[in-house]
Amino acid sequence: MKKTVTSQNYGAITYEESFWTANKQVYIDGQKLVKTSKSTFTYQRDGMNIPVTVKGHFKIGCTVTIGNESVVVYDKIKWYEILFMVLVICVPVVWGNVPALCEIFPVTGGILGAVIGVLMAYAGLIAMRATENVVVKILAFIGLFVANVVILFGVAMLLLTLAASLV
Repeated sequence: MKKTVTSQNYGAITYEESFWTANKQVYIDGQKLVKTSKSTFTYQRDGMNIPVTVKGHFKIGCTVTIGNESVVVYDKIKWYEILFMVLVICVPVVWGNVPALCEIFPVTGGILGAVIGVLMAYAGLIAMRATENVVVKILAFIGLFVANVVILFGVAMLLLTLAASLV
């Protein structure tokens, strides 16, 4: 993930974070900062070394602190993003553990349903954090919720077919 924000005192601040390794890199006005530890960097300006600290990451919110100035790169995770992730996990898992509901529309519940739900919720978080448009976030949630239910339905049908063939 890569995002550029503008600071009044320092200009363009580009924050880069690896999706796979969470390795961070910061650029100020195109100058790559020297990494001194996992989340601290040094910015050279006018012959001075200015400490730069990165707090957080793109999934939960990220702030870059240059000297005494803090610049928000990614806002903190919103309550509705957390709610969307919980719904993606909980609704199908609860549905899959109620026999009367599974007679209407079978979905996989239990630990297998929860694992699939967690993976889909994580994908939803990534999709929702990639945009700041609330409508797009809601559409991403709906799409991933439907995809999650379809996958859980497919797994349930596969398991029911395998169980029927064993009897």
